[in-house]
Amino acid sequence: MLEFRTVRNLKADKDFLEFIGREKLTFKGIDGAILEIKKTNIKTIKPIIYEIKDLDLIIHHYACDNLNSKRYYIPSNKKSYTLNQIKELIRTMLTTKNN
Repeated sequence: MLEFRTVRNLKADKDFLEFIGREKLTFKGIDGAILEIKKTNIKTIKPIIYEIKDLDLIIHHYACDNLNSKRYYIPSNKKSYTLNQIKELIRTMLTTKNN
């Protein structure tokens, strides 16, 4: 059985949290981590997960410096986004929800 050790804990992005707060959305955040498989030097990322209840939306945030700029992933869309693209998507979802 594989055993993991936590190399670094990942916390929610302040810019994203400020945006969610301004939009007055209800969400639940689950912290992520960079994990290493014991007895190897293989690392894996456990993403930060945001569950936005008002929009029934789950976003995975891969907050790691060595990844490209599209660090946000929506499993239901199977697509990666930048922070600005995520903000625009949420604004669009809020606009269509309110109409």
